[in-house]
Amino acid sequence: MPTYTQVTDFSAKDGLAPGNPLKVIKGADIDLDLAAIATAIALAYDSGEISSAAEAAAMTSNAKIITPLRLKSALEDATNPLTACMVNGVDLETSIATNTTNIATNVTDIATNTTDIATNTTDIATNTTDIATNVSAIAANFDEDTGRSSDAQALAMTNNATYITPDKLKHGMEGPSNTITKINVGSSPVQYGALKLKTADETISSDASLTADGTMGITGLDNTAFYAVDIVLNYSQVNGASNGLKVSVSPTMSGNKMHIVAVWEDGSTISREYMQNNSQLNASDSTAGSERSITMRGYISEAATFDVNWAQHTSNASDTTVRKGSYVMLTKLSP
Repeated sequence: MPTYTQVTDFSAKDGLAPGNPLKVIKGADIDLDLAAIATAIALAYDSGEISSAAEAAAMTSNAKIITPLRLKSALEDATNPLTACMVNGVDLETSIATNTTNIATNVTDIATNTTDIATNTTDIATNTTDIATNVSAIAANFDEDTGRSSDAQALAMTNNATYITPDKLKHGMEGPSNTITKINVGSSPVQYGALKLKTADETISSDASLTADGTMGITGLDNTAFYAVDIVLNYSQVNGASNGLKVSVSPTMSGNKMHIVAVWEDGSTISREYMQNNSQLNASDSTAGSERSITMRGYISEAATFDVNWAQHTSNASDTTVRKGSYVMLTKLSP
């Protein structure tokens, strides 16, 4: 309901002293309050704008307002379609009936699916039985003894009809007739030869003590056989005269069991040195700061192991580096 709120406090003017200009009541002041009264009256509803009980129950007019009590009475009227519970525009009773039908249909579908699952389970069980039968048949057809390669078959390596065990594979790979093992790269025992390749640079300084190279040692040699020796050492030259690389091989040999010739470049000169048994190579180089290579070839015999030892020719604080790609290769000359 709209209300009127007084704008001008006329009673307050009575307490003002004569001559006070605020004591005067002006037409403008009266206009303000009359305007507020007119607004309140315009917003108010008269009794003719309120729905009667019948109009409230009919709920067909937007021209009148409705009181809470008459709204309550209209909603409680059994003939009022709005009093039926609606779900998505459908009365509750119809909605329940429809959903009940749907539930019955879904129950039927579930029963059908359950039957299908039972059928599939039976099929799985049948297939599992078939797999078990096939595995049994495979096991029955596999004879461990007759299917295993003999020593001769392992050495020949010419058939796909038998399988090979780790011990037979080792026997076959080590056999003298097996061309696969003619050169064993880093393996032991050595049948026909071995190759050890330096895979990373190695640098020393202030060190003239011969030490075995950690990556180019070979074990498992046939100490009754002769082996051809092929060694290549690529290295960087330190600054200053009388430097270079000194090299030896081990173990110590005697009685003409090692003969090796070493060749290297000393400045613009090609130098060579003959190493017999356990002699030491002194590959000096007076050229400062250069890359050099030493090639060593010959033979050894009656050795079970073979190592290459190297150091600075003369101890020097500058670095000497043996380069990756250097290698030792031994090739068996007699069975």
